[in-house]
Amino acid sequence: MLLTHRDWKSKILIADDQPILRERIREMISSTADMAVIADIGREEDTLRTIALDDPDMLIMDISMEDRNCLETIREIKKLKPGMPILILSLYPEDQYPAHLLKEAGATGYLAKDAVPTGLLQAVRCILEGGTFFGSEESGTGRHI
Repeated sequence: MLLTHRDWKSKILIADDQPILRERIREMISSTADMAVIADIGREEDTLRTIALDDPDMLIMDISMEDRNCLETIREIKKLKPGMPILILSLYPEDQYPAHLLKEAGATGYLAKDAVPTGLLQAVRCILEGGTFFGSEESGTGRHI
């Protein structure tokens, strides 16, 4: 069966060790007509395997899963799938984590978890359209980065 443009949905992978937050993000993404969650993962070690097997269009990932360094994980993901955008979620406000380190590692966006209810879909759409989103900084609109 040939898919038309209307049938196509962006495939989103969620990686976060908080089940409640994963479920909330899943609900938000699933409420859209153009995005679908293909998996939600609670362990960082499963992230690379899922990316290789399921080929998501975008990853939404917690900055601090288990004992691994988030920057190392981002670099590994970029080796596996260089063009895949990554939105990092964190308990820390954007001014407490140096965005330039995430950008250098290959992240496409950063959003504090307390901003998820109001900013998640905006960030995801911005990134899927080819922009970057680092908290209040969004390429294409607002302040440029």
